[in-house]
Amino acid sequence: MAGERRLAFSDMDSTFLASDKSIPAGNMSALDLLARRRWGFVPCTGRALGAMPRELLSHSSVHLAISCNGAMVSDVRTGTSLRQALMGEERTLALWEALRDVDCTFDVFADGLSMADGERFSRIGRYGIDGQNERWLRVTRTVLDQRTDDIIRNHPNVEKVTLYLGSDEARSAVRAAVARIPGLRCTSSHPNNLEVGDERATKGEALLWVCSHEGVDPHDVVAFGDSPNDLPMIEAAGDGVAVANAVPQVLRAADHVCGTNDEAGVGAYLEALLA
Repeated sequence: MAGERRLAFSDMDSTFLASDKSIPAGNMSALDLLARRRWGFVPCTGRALGAMPRELLSHSSVHLAISCNGAMVSDVRTGTSLRQALMGEERTLALWEALRDVDCTFDVFADGLSMADGERFSRIGRYGIDGQNERWLRVTRTVLDQRTDDIIRNHPNVEKVTLYLGSDEARSAVRAAVARIPGLRCTSSHPNNLEVGDERATKGEALLWVCSHEGVDPHDVVAFGDSPNDLPMIEAAGDGVAVANAVPQVLRAADHVCGTNDEAGVGAYLEALLA
């Protein structure tokens, strides 16, 4: 139906998911409504595909998923990768060489997993991350007894790298290293992290690709987010919606603001939109 939104895109952490990482009942109810109206719901996250909630990926409204900030678009029903914008081995190794002496984690996302050298990841507790997120990171990271460069060589199709850090000095060092490596970009999904990927790996680029793939005008979709890595998606969608707990730059860029993630703001907005 021309002129009517038929796809809804949403970030996961601090947007669609509550602060305790659960899916609020109001958001699940909205997915049921989307399915009845034959809308598609596209999860868009900095997470690896394997770290997305199973109950979400199995919902009848979900067919496609955007992971690693747009590095991957996947068909969740077949497990097929439909679009890739990878960092790859060479650039990831170059970034590692530049940052091996910087006080930060170096978490490698590849093959649907988020992996870390055990020694390096053991630093995670000293960067001031809130307890809920630190516990979640410890559960979802695949911690390996391998050096970081070996992890990269063993998993060369790197989708992104996430670095948790605790100082402005480390943050500046990461940004400077990224600027020296052609074709990489830096964003963030949490006050204590930076996320590095290919310059084509944005949620906005992935949203536009999905719209083209599905034959939907980007002006006829709605997208929800809270963090800097959501900005390209908020700007690409016809209706960019910030949750009330979003960072200031996302609130400024959004067309509308909904309730917070802990209030099931996404679900309430969708219910009103489809009323």
